[in-house]
Amino acid sequence: MAGGREQPVTLDAVTEFIENLFETKDNPRFREESGLTVHGRETVKTVGYCTNLTLAAVAEAVKNDIDLMITHHDAWDFIFGLKEACQEKLKAHGISHYFNHLPLDDCDFGTNSTLMAELGADIIARTNESD
Repeated sequence: MAGGREQPVTLDAVTEFIENLFETKDNPRFREESGLTVHGRETVKTVGYCTNLTLAAVAEAVKNDIDLMITHHDAWDFIFGLKEACQEKLKAHGISHYFNHLPLDDCDFGTNSTLMAELGADIIARTNESD
C-alpha cells in the first residue's frame, strides 16, 4: 500500500491493510477505538488525513474530492449532533471515514512511543496492555 500509487484501490483493501497493520480486526480492546464509521465509495483514489473529524474537515474533503478520510479521532460525542452531522455530510458526498485512535497511540511507531523516543527515554515499556 505504501508509495506513490496512482491506481485506485478498494475501500476493503485499505481497511484490511490498516486492520492488519494495527492488529485491530476482531480485537475487542480496540472495538470502540478504531474502525470504519462511514462506508462511501468502493474505490479509493484520494485519501485525506486530519486529527479530528469536524464539519470543517469534511468540507475540505468535499472540496478536494477525497474518497476516504482517515482521522485520529472520530467526531466528538460530547458536542451534541457533531458526529451525526459529519456522518450525514460524508454519506451525502460518498466519502468514507476511518478513524484510528487508541491503536495509533499505542503502536510501536505511534504517538506514545514516538514521544518517548523524542524525549530520549532509555526504556519504552507498556505497563498496562488492557487500558
